[in-house]
Amino acid sequence: MTGANDKSSAISANFSSNRKIDKIVLVAYDGVQPFDLVAASSVFARANEFVPNRYRIIHASLEGGSVKTSTGIELSNLTALHSIRGKINTVLVPGGTEQALRELARSGKLAS
Repeated sequence: MTGANDKSSAISANFSSNRKIDKIVLVAYDGVQPFDLVAASSVFARANEFVPNRYRIIHASLEGGSVKTSTGIELSNLTALHSIRGKINTVLVPGGTEQALRELARSGKLAS
């Protein structure tokens, strides 16, 4: 049999012996652009379909809980950044309104 499924099986087989799980943290905040957050999350989730459990995707915010996006959608059950333990391989801060990004930068909490 040939096709896309054969390719994904071959990719999975290449990683099976030395599997490493990278921790990916997507930081949400009041004023975040929901498309930017969801698109980034979807990329890593799709990669996990080819290589299962390759990425651990964590949706977080500065304090955990809920944030309201730039379009008014509320995101909830977010992990507090300070509660994430162990090595983080990648931190992504999606785009947002200018005011929201300035407030996030002024908070200084992403640097620690």
